[in-house]
Amino acid sequence: MTYNGLLDPLGPSQILPYLERLRPSWPVHILSFERTARLARPGARAEMEDRLRRQGIAWTWRRYHKFPSLPATSWDVRQGVRALRRILDEEDVGLVHARGYVPATIALLATRRHPMLFDIRGLQAEEYVDGGVWKEGGVKYRLAKRAEKEMFARAAGAVVLTKAIAPYARGRFAEQGRQPPLEIIPCCVDLAAFDFDPAQRSDVRRRLGVAPETALFVYSGSLGTWYLPGEMARFVKVFSSVTGRPAHLLWLVNNGPEIARQASRDAGLADGETTVLGASAVEVPGYLSAADAAVALIRPCFSKRSSSPTKYAEALAVGLPLLISRDVGDGAELEEREGAVGLAYPAAPAAMEDAVRRLARLMEKPRPHFRALAREIFDVDTVALPAYRRLYERLCLP
Repeated sequence: MTYNGLLDPLGPSQILPYLERLRPSWPVHILSFERTARLARPGARAEMEDRLRRQGIAWTWRRYHKFPSLPATSWDVRQGVRALRRILDEEDVGLVHARGYVPATIALLATRRHPMLFDIRGLQAEEYVDGGVWKEGGVKYRLAKRAEKEMFARAAGAVVLTKAIAPYARGRFAEQGRQPPLEIIPCCVDLAAFDFDPAQRSDVRRRLGVAPETALFVYSGSLGTWYLPGEMARFVKVFSSVTGRPAHLLWLVNNGPEIARQASRDAGLADGETTVLGASAVEVPGYLSAADAAVALIRPCFSKRSSSPTKYAEALAVGLPLLISRDVGDGAELEEREGAVGLAYPAAPAAMEDAVRRLARLMEKPRPHFRALAREIFDVDTVALPAYRRLYERLCLP
Protein backbone atom coordinates (compact mmCIF):
# COMPACT_ATOMS: atom_id res chain seq x y z
CA MET A 1 0.00 0.00 0.00
CA THR A 2 1.21 3.47 -0.86
CA TYR A 3 -0.30 6.90 -0.28
CA ASN A 4 1.80 8.12 -3.19
CA GLY A 5 0.21 7.34 -6.52
CA LEU A 6 1.77 5.10 -9.11
CA LEU A 7 1.12 7.98 -11.52
CA ASP A 8 3.19 10.33 -9.33
CA PRO A 9 6.93 10.69 -10.12
CA LEU A 10 7.71 8.42 -7.15
CA GLY A 11 5.66 5.60 -8.68
CA PRO A 12 8.03 4.71 -11.53
CA SER A 13 11.17 5.64 -9.57
CA GLN A 14 10.63 4.42 -6.00
CA ILE A 15 7.77 1.91 -5.99
CA LEU A 16 7.58 -0.12 -9.20
CA PRO A 17 11.32 -0.90 -9.60
CA TYR A 18 11.18 -2.75 -6.28
CA LEU A 19 7.86 -4.53 -6.72
CA GLU A 20 8.46 -5.56 -10.32
CA ARG A 21 11.65 -7.31 -9.16
CA LEU A 22 9.90 -8.95 -6.19
CA ARG A 23 6.99 -10.14 -8.35
CA PRO A 24 8.67 -13.33 -9.68
CA SER A 25 8.90 -14.68 -6.10
CA TRP A 26 5.79 -13.12 -4.52
CA PRO A 27 2.47 -12.21 -6.17
CA VAL A 28 1.92 -8.49 -5.71
CA HIS A 29 -1.27 -6.46 -5.38
CA ILE A 30 -0.76 -2.68 -5.12
CA LEU A 31 -3.26 -0.38 -3.39
CA SER A 32 -2.45 3.26 -4.18
CA PHE A 33 -4.03 6.70 -3.95
CA GLU A 34 -4.00 8.67 -7.18
CA ARG A 35 -4.25 12.43 -7.67
CA THR A 36 -7.07 13.71 -9.87
CA ALA A 37 -4.78 15.79 -12.08
CA ARG A 38 -2.58 12.81 -12.87
CA LEU A 39 -5.56 10.58 -13.57
CA ALA A 40 -6.77 13.23 -16.03
CA ARG A 41 -3.60 13.11 -18.12
CA PRO A 42 -4.40 11.46 -21.47
CA GLY A 43 -3.28 7.85 -21.53
CA ALA A 44 -1.56 7.92 -18.12
CA ARG A 45 -3.86 5.44 -16.41
CA ALA A 46 -4.06 3.13 -19.43
CA GLU A 47 -0.27 3.07 -19.77
CA MET A 48 0.17 2.18 -16.11
CA GLU A 49 -2.50 -0.53 -16.29
CA ASP A 50 -0.74 -2.01 -19.31
CA ARG A 51 2.65 -1.95 -17.58
CA LEU A 52 1.27 -3.70 -14.51
CA ARG A 53 -0.66 -6.22 -16.57
CA ARG A 54 2.51 -7.20 -18.42
CA GLN A 55 4.27 -7.67 -15.08
CA GLY A 56 1.42 -9.70 -13.61
CA ILE A 57 0.81 -7.14 -10.85
CA ALA A 58 -2.73 -6.40 -9.62
CA TRP A 59 -3.66 -2.77 -8.99
CA THR A 60 -6.43 -1.21 -6.94
CA TRP A 61 -6.51 2.55 -6.68
CA ARG A 62 -8.55 5.11 -4.83
CA ARG A 63 -8.67 8.85 -5.43
CA TYR A 64 -6.39 10.97 -3.23
CA HIS A 65 -7.98 13.88 -1.37
CA LYS A 66 -6.07 16.83 0.10
CA PHE A 67 -8.44 19.53 1.38
CA PRO A 68 -9.49 20.08 4.09
CA SER A 69 -6.50 18.17 5.40
CA LEU A 70 -7.76 16.11 8.35
CA PRO A 71 -11.24 15.23 6.95
CA ALA A 72 -9.70 14.45 3.55
CA THR A 73 -7.12 12.07 4.97
CA SER A 74 -9.72 10.48 7.24
CA TRP A 75 -11.92 9.85 4.20
CA ASP A 76 -9.00 8.30 2.32
CA VAL A 77 -8.24 6.05 5.29
CA ARG A 78 -11.84 4.83 5.36
CA GLN A 79 -11.77 4.11 1.63
CA GLY A 80 -8.43 2.38 2.01
CA VAL A 81 -9.71 0.16 4.81
CA ARG A 82 -12.65 -0.96 2.69
CA ALA A 83 -10.42 -1.65 -0.30
CA LEU A 84 -7.83 -3.55 1.74
CA ARG A 85 -10.47 -5.66 3.49
CA ARG A 86 -11.86 -6.65 0.11
CA ILE A 87 -8.41 -7.68 -1.10
CA LEU A 88 -7.75 -9.64 2.09
CA ASP A 89 -11.11 -11.42 1.77
CA GLU A 90 -10.64 -12.33 -1.89
CA GLU A 91 -6.92 -13.16 -2.07
CA ASP A 92 -4.41 -15.28 -0.19
CA VAL A 93 -2.42 -12.42 1.35
CA GLY A 94 0.65 -13.32 3.39
CA LEU A 95 1.97 -9.83 4.20
CA VAL A 96 0.68 -6.25 4.17
CA HIS A 97 3.55 -3.98 3.15
CA ALA A 98 2.59 -0.46 4.30
CA ARG A 99 4.70 2.26 2.68
CA GLY A 100 4.37 5.14 5.14
CA TYR A 101 2.07 6.24 7.92
CA VAL A 102 -1.31 6.49 6.19
CA PRO A 103 -1.01 2.99 4.70
CA ALA A 104 0.12 1.67 8.10
CA THR A 105 -2.97 3.26 9.67
CA ILE A 106 -5.14 1.55 7.07
CA ALA A 107 -3.46 -1.79 7.78
CA LEU A 108 -3.97 -1.46 11.53
CA LEU A 109 -7.67 -0.78 11.05
CA ALA A 110 -8.24 -3.41 8.36
CA THR A 111 -6.65 -6.49 9.91
CA ARG A 112 -5.13 -8.03 13.00
CA ARG A 113 -4.45 -11.42 11.43
CA HIS A 114 -2.04 -10.43 8.68
CA PRO A 115 1.54 -9.35 9.52
CA MET A 116 2.41 -5.76 8.61
CA LEU A 117 5.75 -4.53 7.30
CA PHE A 118 6.03 -0.90 8.47
CA ASP A 119 8.07 0.82 5.72
CA ILE A 120 8.63 3.95 7.77
CA ARG A 121 10.14 6.23 5.09
CA GLY A 122 10.03 9.48 7.14
CA LEU A 123 8.81 10.42 10.61
CA GLN A 124 5.44 11.93 9.72
CA ALA A 125 4.63 14.01 12.80
CA GLU A 126 8.16 15.38 13.17
CA GLU A 127 8.37 16.18 9.45
CA TYR A 128 5.15 18.18 9.55
CA VAL A 129 6.26 20.08 12.66
CA ASP A 130 9.74 20.76 11.26
CA GLY A 131 8.15 21.90 8.01
CA GLY A 132 5.85 24.35 9.80
CA VAL A 133 2.71 22.51 8.69
CA TRP A 134 1.65 21.26 12.14
CA LYS A 135 2.13 22.58 15.64
CA GLU A 136 3.86 20.26 18.08
CA GLY A 137 1.22 19.13 20.55
CA GLY A 138 -1.65 20.11 18.24
CA VAL A 139 -4.57 17.82 17.42
CA LYS A 140 -3.06 16.42 14.21
CA TYR A 141 0.30 15.89 15.90
CA ARG A 142 -1.25 14.03 18.84
CA LEU A 143 -3.37 11.84 16.58
CA ALA A 144 -0.36 10.97 14.46
CA LYS A 145 1.79 10.09 17.48
CA ARG A 146 -1.00 7.98 18.96
CA ALA A 147 -1.31 6.03 15.73
CA GLU A 148 2.48 5.76 15.47
CA LYS A 149 2.68 4.13 18.90
CA GLU A 150 0.28 1.45 17.72
CA MET A 151 2.34 0.94 14.56
CA PHE A 152 5.48 0.26 16.60
CA ALA A 153 3.45 -2.03 18.87
CA ARG A 154 2.05 -4.18 16.06
CA ALA A 155 4.48 -4.09 13.11
CA ALA A 156 6.00 -7.47 12.38
CA GLY A 157 9.04 -5.79 10.81
CA ALA A 158 10.21 -2.39 9.68
CA VAL A 159 12.25 -0.48 7.11
CA VAL A 160 14.08 2.79 7.66
CA LEU A 161 15.92 4.78 5.02
CA THR A 162 19.05 5.78 6.92
CA LYS A 163 21.58 4.53 9.45
CA ALA A 164 21.14 7.86 11.25
CA ILE A 165 17.52 7.17 12.22
CA ALA A 166 17.79 3.43 12.87
CA PRO A 167 18.65 3.82 16.60
CA TYR A 168 15.55 5.99 17.09
CA ALA A 169 13.30 3.38 15.41
CA ARG A 170 14.82 0.55 17.45
CA GLY A 171 14.27 2.62 20.58
CA ARG A 172 10.58 3.07 19.75
CA PHE A 173 10.19 -0.69 19.36
CA ALA A 174 12.09 -1.22 22.62
CA GLU A 175 9.56 0.99 24.41
CA GLN A 176 7.00 -1.67 23.48
CA GLY A 177 9.29 -4.45 24.67
CA ARG A 178 9.85 -5.57 21.09
CA GLN A 179 12.77 -6.20 18.73
CA PRO A 180 11.30 -7.08 15.30
CA PRO A 181 13.53 -7.39 12.23
CA LEU A 182 14.53 -3.99 10.83
CA GLU A 183 16.34 -3.26 7.58
CA ILE A 184 18.05 -0.04 6.49
CA ILE A 185 17.15 0.46 2.83
CA PRO A 186 17.94 3.87 1.31
CA CYS A 187 16.07 5.23 -1.70
CA CYS A 188 17.77 3.27 -4.47
CA VAL A 189 17.91 3.60 -8.23
CA ASP A 190 17.83 1.33 -11.26
CA LEU A 191 21.39 1.82 -12.54
CA ALA A 192 20.38 0.64 -16.00
CA ALA A 193 17.89 3.51 -16.26
CA PHE A 194 20.26 6.11 -14.82
CA ASP A 195 23.54 6.07 -16.74
CA PHE A 196 25.61 8.76 -18.39
CA ASP A 197 24.66 9.39 -22.02
CA PRO A 198 27.20 11.53 -23.96
CA ALA A 199 24.79 12.08 -26.83
CA GLN A 200 22.14 13.41 -24.44
CA ARG A 201 24.75 15.62 -22.81
CA SER A 202 25.53 17.33 -26.11
CA ASP A 203 21.90 17.58 -27.18
CA VAL A 204 20.56 18.97 -23.89
CA ARG A 205 23.33 21.54 -23.52
CA ARG A 206 22.73 22.66 -27.11
CA ARG A 207 19.01 23.07 -26.46
CA LEU A 208 19.66 24.97 -23.24
CA GLY A 209 22.26 27.19 -24.90
CA VAL A 210 24.94 26.13 -22.39
CA ALA A 211 28.48 26.35 -23.73
CA PRO A 212 30.91 23.44 -23.24
CA GLU A 213 33.07 25.44 -20.80
CA THR A 214 30.09 26.42 -18.61
CA ALA A 215 29.61 24.53 -15.35
CA LEU A 216 26.03 23.25 -15.41
CA PHE A 217 24.44 22.60 -12.01
CA VAL A 218 21.14 20.75 -11.73
CA TYR A 219 18.46 20.53 -9.06
CA SER A 220 15.85 17.83 -9.60
CA GLY A 221 12.69 17.36 -7.55
CA SER A 222 10.20 19.32 -5.47
CA LEU A 223 10.51 22.76 -3.90
CA GLY A 224 8.97 24.13 -0.72
CA THR A 225 8.95 23.22 2.99
CA TRP A 226 12.48 21.94 3.78
CA TYR A 227 14.25 22.73 0.52
CA LEU A 228 16.62 25.69 0.22
CA PRO A 229 16.32 27.16 -3.29
CA GLY A 230 17.86 30.47 -2.23
CA GLU A 231 20.98 28.76 -0.88
CA MET A 232 21.32 26.62 -4.01
CA ALA A 233 21.05 29.60 -6.35
CA ARG A 234 23.49 31.59 -4.22
CA PHE A 235 25.98 28.75 -4.35
CA VAL A 236 25.96 28.76 -8.17
CA LYS A 237 26.53 32.52 -8.19
CA VAL A 238 29.41 32.20 -5.73
CA PHE A 239 30.87 29.30 -7.75
CA SER A 240 31.14 31.52 -10.78
CA SER A 241 32.75 34.41 -8.87
CA VAL A 242 35.23 32.19 -6.96
CA THR A 243 36.34 29.98 -9.86
CA GLY A 244 35.97 32.51 -12.67
CA ARG A 245 34.08 29.86 -14.64
CA PRO A 246 30.69 30.64 -16.16
CA ALA A 247 27.90 28.70 -14.47
CA HIS A 248 24.30 27.81 -15.24
CA LEU A 249 21.62 26.48 -12.88
CA LEU A 250 19.04 24.06 -14.29
CA TRP A 251 15.92 23.60 -12.16
CA LEU A 252 14.03 20.38 -12.95
CA VAL A 253 11.00 20.93 -10.73
CA ASN A 254 7.62 19.21 -10.57
CA ASN A 255 6.12 22.08 -8.56
CA GLY A 256 6.77 25.72 -7.69
CA PRO A 257 8.57 26.96 -10.83
CA GLU A 258 8.17 30.56 -9.64
CA ILE A 259 9.97 29.67 -6.41
CA ALA A 260 12.96 28.62 -8.52
CA ARG A 261 12.80 31.75 -10.68
CA GLN A 262 12.57 34.06 -7.69
CA ALA A 263 15.45 32.32 -5.91
CA SER A 264 17.59 32.72 -9.03
CA ARG A 265 16.76 36.42 -9.32
CA ASP A 266 17.42 37.03 -5.63
CA ALA A 267 20.84 35.37 -5.95
CA GLY A 268 21.76 37.68 -8.82
CA LEU A 269 21.67 35.06 -11.56
CA ALA A 270 20.89 36.56 -14.97
CA ASP A 271 18.17 35.12 -17.21
CA GLY A 272 20.83 33.43 -19.32
CA GLU A 273 22.33 31.75 -16.25
CA THR A 274 19.29 29.75 -15.20
CA THR A 275 16.59 27.54 -16.72
CA VAL A 276 13.40 26.25 -15.08
CA LEU A 277 11.80 23.16 -16.61
CA GLY A 278 9.48 20.31 -15.81
CA ALA A 279 10.70 16.86 -16.82
CA SER A 280 9.16 13.40 -16.91
CA ALA A 281 10.89 10.50 -15.17
CA VAL A 282 12.27 9.17 -18.46
CA GLU A 283 13.77 12.57 -19.33
CA VAL A 284 15.65 13.08 -16.06
CA PRO A 285 18.71 10.89 -16.88
CA GLY A 286 19.33 12.90 -20.04
CA TYR A 287 19.25 16.20 -18.19
CA LEU A 288 21.54 14.80 -15.49
CA SER A 289 23.96 13.66 -18.20
CA ALA A 290 24.21 17.27 -19.36
CA ALA A 291 25.19 18.52 -15.90
CA ASP A 292 28.55 18.76 -14.14
CA ALA A 293 27.24 18.62 -10.55
CA ALA A 294 23.96 18.36 -8.66
CA VAL A 295 22.76 20.59 -5.83
CA ALA A 296 20.40 19.25 -3.16
CA LEU A 297 20.28 21.54 -0.13
CA ILE A 298 17.68 20.71 2.53
CA ARG A 299 17.14 22.49 5.83
CA PRO A 300 18.60 20.21 8.54
CA CYS A 301 16.27 19.21 11.37
CA PHE A 302 15.58 16.10 13.43
CA SER A 303 13.08 14.59 11.01
CA LYS A 304 15.53 14.90 8.11
CA ARG A 305 17.82 12.39 9.82
CA SER A 306 15.40 9.85 8.35
CA SER A 307 15.64 11.27 4.82
CA SER A 308 17.27 9.54 1.85
CA PRO A 309 16.62 11.86 -1.10
CA THR A 310 16.14 9.97 -4.35
CA LYS A 311 18.06 12.74 -6.10
CA TYR A 312 21.27 11.62 -4.34
CA ALA A 313 21.08 8.18 -5.94
CA GLU A 314 20.08 9.46 -9.37
CA ALA A 315 22.86 12.05 -9.56
CA LEU A 316 25.60 9.67 -8.41
CA ALA A 317 24.41 6.98 -10.81
CA VAL A 318 24.90 9.36 -13.75
CA GLY A 319 28.34 10.29 -12.41
CA LEU A 320 27.67 13.62 -10.74
CA PRO A 321 29.15 14.94 -7.48
CA LEU A 322 26.66 16.46 -5.05
CA LEU A 323 26.35 19.58 -2.94
CA ILE A 324 24.31 18.50 0.08
CA SER A 325 23.31 19.79 3.50
CA ARG A 326 25.15 18.51 6.52
CA ASP A 327 23.15 16.49 9.07
CA VAL A 328 20.57 15.26 6.56
CA GLY A 329 20.22 11.48 6.46
CA ASP A 330 23.47 9.63 5.87
CA GLY A 331 25.04 12.50 3.96
CA ALA A 332 28.15 12.39 6.15
CA GLU A 333 29.04 9.02 4.61
CA LEU A 334 28.76 10.45 1.11
CA GLU A 335 31.04 13.32 2.07
CA GLU A 336 33.61 11.01 3.67
CA ARG A 337 33.66 8.86 0.54
CA GLU A 338 34.09 11.85 -1.79
CA GLY A 339 30.68 11.64 -3.37
CA ALA A 340 29.46 14.96 -2.01
CA VAL A 341 30.42 18.23 -0.37
CA GLY A 342 28.49 19.08 2.78
CA LEU A 343 27.37 22.62 3.59
CA ALA A 344 26.13 23.81 6.96
CA TYR A 345 22.93 25.86 7.25
CA PRO A 346 22.81 28.78 7.40
CA ALA A 347 25.99 29.12 5.36
CA ALA A 348 28.28 32.06 6.07
CA PRO A 349 30.03 33.60 3.01
CA ALA A 350 33.36 32.01 3.94
CA ALA A 351 31.72 28.58 4.31
CA MET A 352 30.00 28.95 0.95
CA GLU A 353 33.28 29.86 -0.74
CA ASP A 354 35.04 26.92 0.90
CA ALA A 355 32.31 24.57 -0.32
CA VAL A 356 32.75 25.98 -3.84
CA ARG A 357 36.46 25.16 -3.79
CA ARG A 358 35.86 21.66 -2.45
CA LEU A 359 33.16 20.90 -5.02
CA ALA A 360 35.32 22.27 -7.83
CA ARG A 361 38.01 19.76 -6.85
CA LEU A 362 35.45 16.97 -6.63
CA MET A 363 34.16 17.83 -10.12
CA GLU A 364 37.58 16.88 -11.49
CA LYS A 365 37.03 13.23 -10.56
CA PRO A 366 35.86 10.94 -13.37
CA ARG A 367 32.21 9.95 -13.57
CA PRO A 368 32.90 6.25 -12.85
CA HIS A 369 34.03 7.23 -9.32
CA PHE A 370 30.53 8.52 -8.48
CA ARG A 371 28.73 5.71 -10.28
CA ALA A 372 30.73 3.18 -8.27
CA LEU A 373 29.42 4.82 -5.08
CA ALA A 374 25.88 4.61 -6.43
CA ARG A 375 26.36 0.93 -7.17
CA GLU A 376 27.63 0.22 -3.67
CA ILE A 377 25.13 2.35 -1.70
CA PHE A 378 22.04 2.94 -3.87
CA ASP A 379 21.66 0.06 -6.34
CA VAL A 380 18.12 -1.30 -6.33
CA ASP A 381 19.31 -4.76 -7.36
CA THR A 382 22.25 -5.30 -5.02
CA VAL A 383 21.20 -3.15 -2.02
CA ALA A 384 17.41 -2.84 -1.83
CA LEU A 385 16.19 -6.16 -3.24
CA PRO A 386 18.21 -8.48 -0.97
CA ALA A 387 17.01 -6.56 2.09
CA TYR A 388 13.34 -6.67 1.06
CA ARG A 389 13.67 -10.36 0.23
CA ARG A 390 15.04 -11.06 3.70
CA LEU A 391 12.05 -9.33 5.25
CA TYR A 392 9.49 -10.97 2.98
CA GLU A 393 10.92 -14.43 3.59
CA ARG A 394 10.89 -13.88 7.36
CA LEU A 395 7.52 -12.16 7.70
CA CYS A 396 5.18 -13.74 5.14
CA LEU A 397 2.54 -16.08 6.46
CA PRO A 398 3.07 -19.67 5.26
